[in-house]
Amino acid sequence: MAVYRWPTSLPQKPLVDGYSRDVPNNLIRSSMDTGSDKVRKRGAGKPQVIKATYAMTAAQRNTLEDFICKSIAYGAICFNLPHPETGKLVRARLKAASDGVCTFSPYKDTRWWQTTLTFEIWPEVKA
Repeated sequence: MAVYRWPTSLPQKPLVDGYSRDVPNNLIRSSMDTGSDKVRKRGAGKPQVIKATYAMTAAQRNTLEDFICKSIAYGAICFNLPHPETGKLVRARLKAASDGVCTFSPYKDTRWWQTTLTFEIWPEVKA
């Protein structure tokens, strides 16, 4: 099975404006008949959700669209992504909104394009 990587011709870091990272709630809470709730950690862990906005040239926009549509099957296939904060490669998958995987719009008053993507980033597996 092929392992895909975020194309090196695309921006490797997102814009600061529009960036966010959510640390997931990885706990299971069970109510008890008496006393406080029982709280425990989930086994494998849930992915973190990162929203990142990128500014791209027209050529980069086309590369991203090809990557999304052809390589990772509209977000169904995981890929290696440089983590926006550390640059270290992490396992990621695109998280599509109900209206699409991504939207391209003009970036400010330039010939560049802007897109905001939502990624699911899995925790590292420690051996």
